Amino acid sequence: ESLTSIDLTPFTRAPITNLGRTFYGCKKLASLDLSPLTLSNNVDFDDFITGCSSLTYIDLAPFANIELGSLSSFFNGCSSLTSIDLTPFAGKPITDVSSMFHGCSSLTTIDLTPFTGAPITNLGSTFYNCSSLTSIDLTPFTGAPITNLGSTFYNCSSLTSIDLTPFTGAPITNLGST
Repeated sequence: ESLTSIDLTPFTRAPITNLGRTFYGCKKLASLDLSPLTLSNNVDFDDFITGCSSLTYIDLAPFANIELGSLSSFFNGCSSLTSIDLTPFAGKPITDVSSMFHGCSSLTTIDLTPFTGAPITNLGSTFYNCSSLTSIDLTPFTGAPITNLGSTFYNCSSLTSIDLTPFTGAPITNLGST
């Protein structure tokens, strides 16, 4: 819980296969440069930065070179992030972004363009408690086979309007607490 910084350059050679819970609960970690890492296509990163409540910057460059299916809870509890560059996730066959930004209460806007064309089915709780989020363009989700929108915008108290047109025709079965 007291970790404030870390240099990941010693891990540049071997492809990392497991990042699960690596920085879980590192409440004082403010910046994370992942660019030195080489990641395996099957890397497990469940909860790897969950609860990093002081994190204001993260370099996601290594994720551009691997396949990804789920980003569930990726930034969960990163309450100091005001912006996130999602470009490394572009073109990936991502299906699950549930709780991805859950508790990112300082996030004011997010560019979801990298998710354009992704076969996302689960958006449940994606923006749950993103209380500073003022606008959101959901156009990148147009045509996605989304089935779950439950609690997606729960406690997004700064949003004044949401255009749900991109979800037209989606086989949505869960709208609970949206």
